[in-house]
Amino acid sequence: MKKQTFIILLLLITLASLAAAWFWALPPLLTPLFYMHPTDWTDADLVRHLWHFRLVQPEWVSTPPDYLRWALAETLARLLVIFVIWLTAVIFLERRYLSGHSNTPPNDGAATNRRPPFSGSVTIPALDLPPRRREVRRGVSPPIERDWQEKSVCVTN
Repeated sequence: MKKQTFIILLLLITLASLAAAWFWALPPLLTPLFYMHPTDWTDADLVRHLWHFRLVQPEWVSTPPDYLRWALAETLARLLVIFVIWLTAVIFLERRYLSGHSNTPPNDGAATNRRPPFSGSVTIPALDLPPRRREVRRGVSPPIERDWQEKSVCVTN
């Protein structure tokens, strides 16, 4: 993945998270209660009527249920869900971006110091070694000395 694509996707994930926070997480806290409702309804009934999808039940926050405390708890729970989803998406995107960069390109500046590529056959001269000198022990004949010649060895692929 290219760096520009990574930045654009990161920006899109962040903008989507901000939109979800604005349009889904903040309304319980920012919605005014200028709502016509029967007088015998409690705050819990009002919450159930206005907000069909709830992460926090009104009874969990306070007894008797208080709309403002529930709205704050619900908003914080929704913001936490959005943050966890955003963080998971960013980590996934970053791992995907970094996995494409595991192979580093070769250092082109050091091209003059590299060996030439293997062409198939190379001639390596054999070493011209002098005969080994051994001590002569009593009663033991000296080893046979050979003349070493320069030989070339052909290595083929």
